[in-house]
Amino acid sequence: MSEELEKLYQIFKWVEDLDTPEGTKRLEKSVEKMHKILEHSSLQALLEEKDKITLIDVCSGKGIGFIALAKAILEKHDVKLDIIAVDLRRSALEKAMVYAEKILGLKIKAYVHDVTRIWELGVKADIGLLYGFSTPHFNPYDMVRLSAGMASVLDTKGVFLVEESDRIRNIYQVLGYKHVLPEHIDLDSIVLSIDGGRDPLKGVNRKLTIELISGKRILNEVRLWDIAGTASIIWSFFKHVDFIQYRSAYSGMIVAWEPRGIDPKQYSDYPEIISKEK
Repeated sequence: MSEELEKLYQIFKWVEDLDTPEGTKRLEKSVEKMHKILEHSSLQALLEEKDKITLIDVCSGKGIGFIALAKAILEKHDVKLDIIAVDLRRSALEKAMVYAEKILGLKIKAYVHDVTRIWELGVKADIGLLYGFSTPHFNPYDMVRLSAGMASVLDTKGVFLVEESDRIRNIYQVLGYKHVLPEHIDLDSIVLSIDGGRDPLKGVNRKLTIELISGKRILNEVRLWDIAGTASIIWSFFKHVDFIQYRSAYSGMIVAWEPRGIDPKQYSDYPEIISKEK
């Protein structure tokens, strides 16, 4: 899985390098978002109560999410921050560690690990973060495992932040579903996504992502989540779930707090409907 993600992000031109003007601009906008998110009562209460905060960023990539949140926190609150970054891409985590020290002046802990089994790391945190509209990487069963795991590693008053958008509306009702979609085009690179069919039991679309000039390609699975779908699963593991919208009601941050205390190991194995044994 880690090799597949490394290959996908080599092909897919996602803005995450903070050494570039595009990356710097995305970080600045992310900090603005985080300032708005920090106004939520659950985070205000947490930051007023504690003088030391541990932040765990899952699917952290090269760190834009946790760096933006850390900057927003440190600009308004006098707290000590410990940061944990978790991702399957070792190359991304290596960059995240460099950026964290360069921008925040902090050394972080980084783990190459499957975030749907986050409890295996044995870490504890106050704030959890899933940033960058990363939920399409997870089918519904993995979203259950991720949510259960995050609830287990967070403190009893912990807060889980998940950036989400309504893809059902955006893709099916506004743009229209595209069987062939240009993802990136410039003089040096042409990236297309091609529909590869649907798995009705896993609830995902198969998608071939191909860079036409080099011929690099990968077949991966994508789940088109909406806000209510993601929030309802998270609600199964947190007592409270709220939403802070960005510019419109179709995109923003899910805020969940106070874990219910459900043992994530109950979800270690997949159900029979999609298990390899079936």
